[in-house]
Amino acid sequence: MNLKRWLLFAGHFEERGTLLYRPVLKGAQAGVIKGIRNRSIKFLAASGPEALIGLLDELWKYQPSGLAEADLRKRGMRNAIYDAVALQLVNRSEDRMVSLARHLREPNEFEVILTREVLRQETVLVIAAALRISMKASNAELGENLNTELKMNWKPSSSLRYANGLRRYI
Repeated sequence: MNLKRWLLFAGHFEERGTLLYRPVLKGAQAGVIKGIRNRSIKFLAASGPEALIGLLDELWKYQPSGLAEADLRKRGMRNAIYDAVALQLVNRSEDRMVSLARHLREPNEFEVILTREVLRQETVLVIAAALRISMKASNAELGENLNTELKMNWKPSSSLRYANGLRRYI
């Protein structure tokens, strides 16, 4: 385990996106073991904003322990979980429990925090930049642009699906 991950685990730092913060009390990732691969999850808007807010509201009822990921998947929240993990709005522990990140304090803040985190995402910035150039760009063109800008090797159908999802947030 490298020093940064240990400091996050110990609660001395808090990671939001690519930035590190010094928390007031304990960091949001305190006690959460996070694999290296978790850092590279891209926000692909697999779920809609309503589904994400619904997931956060559901987890709010069960804090601080959270809910089993399997139970949430049975309720049809698989894509919302993926997006929430990518936005670092939830923590997923080794035993597959999903809980709210500590920086989410009140349900009335969820929409504002979701908006802020979505607007920081590289995928959203790429789509927004392409739309500034041409508002009439098709989702296929946006998907191709997303694929090229992010240097991914997605199939055209996947690029189209991601562009469709991301456009809902813009």
